[in-house]
Amino acid sequence: MTAYDLDGTLCTETPARWWEKPLFMVFGDAYGRLRKAWETPILKPEGEYIIITSRIESPGHISRTGTWLKKHGYLQDHMFIMAHEDETDQAKFKADMCKEFRVTKYYENEPLVAQYLRETVPGLEVVEV
Repeated sequence: MTAYDLDGTLCTETPARWWEKPLFMVFGDAYGRLRKAWETPILKPEGEYIIITSRIESPGHISRTGTWLKKHGYLQDHMFIMAHEDETDQAKFKADMCKEFRVTKYYENEPLVAQYLRETVPGLEVVEV
């Protein structure tokens, strides 16, 4: 099974959450258009895969992320897994999910997370994007 990180791997990184509200209040719709430009597709995986993201599983994130994934053709018979609110260590969360779903190849853009995955998930090939 192949798995992909979301932000920075399948789509460009989104800005830090604490920036969003103040920038939207200052720049209005211009900020919304800029934010949409950041979330453009990077990779187009083929075959059987899952998406493992450390975005927090909340109604807003689930809806927005699911809509984006469907819009760009990522959820056709594929699933995505989001972190729970109590998940504070994104590398550990991703390692646990890779073990649970028996992932053999994982695409990741964060070098420290990639290194952690290599060290903690036996037999996992980690491709840095």
